[in-house]
Amino acid sequence: MGKRRFFLRLYFVLLACSLILPCSKNANGEKWKFYSQGGGFYCFYDAESINYLPNNSIQVFVKVMSEDKQSRTRWITEMRKDDPTYPDNWSHFTSLMEVNCKNRTQTLLQLNNYSTANELISSRKIEHPNPDYISPDSTAEALYKIVCAKKESKKEGQCEGILCW
Repeated sequence: MGKRRFFLRLYFVLLACSLILPCSKNANGEKWKFYSQGGGFYCFYDAESINYLPNNSIQVFVKVMSEDKQSRTRWITEMRKDDPTYPDNWSHFTSLMEVNCKNRTQTLLQLNNYSTANELISSRKIEHPNPDYISPDSTAEALYKIVCAKKESKKEGQCEGILCW
């Protein structure tokens, strides 16, 4: 009887772990890391996508999601000023950004819009990208501090706390 009880408990523990662990990454089960919040949006970056370039720049994918239905609706309304066909089912966007650590600039290289079903709505490569200065206390500065600190840590062979991946 003791053996049967042990295996029954083991079964329930394994079942509980198999249900809990897949949910522990984040809401989408992806490898996005939170870096900023503001203006009704959450901002994430994909640490695994970081690409170090020889010109003291870094390319990284960024994901921006609305905090709630109200901020999502506000975003759709704002986007319809430029494009009246902007879809009702817009959910979030990802973008490929290039951050120049020396010049403190960021450049948008690609923009991808997704639906509430997580399907790609549109994707466009920016033909003639222009660098923008990264303002202090902005969401762009939060990303700049993270990726440029990682670049320095990697270059120096150091690795501490959240600067490791």
